[in-house]
Amino acid sequence: VLFGDRALGGVMNIITKPEKENKTSAEGTIGSFGLRSAGASLSRIVGEATARLDINRSVVDGYRRDSYQAQTGLSGRLRVPTRFGEFGATVRASDENLRLPQSISASTFQSDPRNPGGYRTSSWRETRAGGISLDTEYSSAWSSSVRFIAEDLDRKSIDPWSSTIYETTRNTITADFVNRIGTLTGLYGAEIFDASSESNRSNRNKVNQRSTAFYASLEQSLADAKLMAGLRTQEMENGFSPTSSAATQSTKKRLESWSLAGRYPLLGGVLRGGIQSSFAFPTADQLYTFQSVSPYAPQNIYPGVDPMRSN
Repeated sequence: VLFGDRALGGVMNIITKPEKENKTSAEGTIGSFGLRSAGASLSRIVGEATARLDINRSVVDGYRRDSYQAQTGLSGRLRVPTRFGEFGATVRASDENLRLPQSISASTFQSDPRNPGGYRTSSWRETRAGGISLDTEYSSAWSSSVRFIAEDLDRKSIDPWSSTIYETTRNTITADFVNRIGTLTGLYGAEIFDASSESNRSNRNKVNQRSTAFYASLEQSLADAKLMAGLRTQEMENGFSPTSSAATQSTKKRLESWSLAGRYPLLGGVLRGGIQSSFAFPTADQLYTFQSVSPYAPQNIYPGVDPMRSN
């Protein structure tokens, strides 16, 4: 409910433990089909401030020819106590380089699964993100958190055989506020993003998207039980830019979703239950139709793709 268009049915949020001591670690892996990976982690405590840096690199040649993959990731975190609360800052960057083998017939694959021939498609994906936060505890019964995150995504695919270039970009800003008073916790937030998708082979050159979403959730503890409720509303606007002087097409739609859930200790276990509705708008690169023959490049823009709904 809260995270909308990229998370039909929910998301997982992984929070690592805070640093308690100075620590340095490294690891490496070697495996079949050219697998090589290495990673290192460094955490430091300076006074009351803590910092952590992680870096990793993974490369694999793959089972089939032209299925090489390389991934590099870097992340850093800083937490500093202040008189207003604990200030936090995070940065994250990742690069992915893929070589994808062409689509082939079953008989061609079965004759030589690892070396079927043909040309390859190259794909790159870059992600950059940063965020700041402030966690404040006013008393044992009252605390709050404020977070702001900005993310930039750029993905490009190149087919050297047909000189097709296909690129998708997305810029996202997310802000939320969490307030806890006694046994009631509330989360309130907003997400805004701009995205585009374009190909040098499409008749209508570019799709632009702009989304604005607002969400809220409440969690109330009642003795050993907990009740939870959530709401989300999102407006998606799509613009279709032709290569010619024809008028630009546009569509706009707003959707809402909700959830109710609870849990209660029962017979030595925990009874959980919930009902919800959720949705997923089509992404910018899902609003193309593709050629039916190789190189399967985006060909026409199709504005009639409906959002997915789940209950």
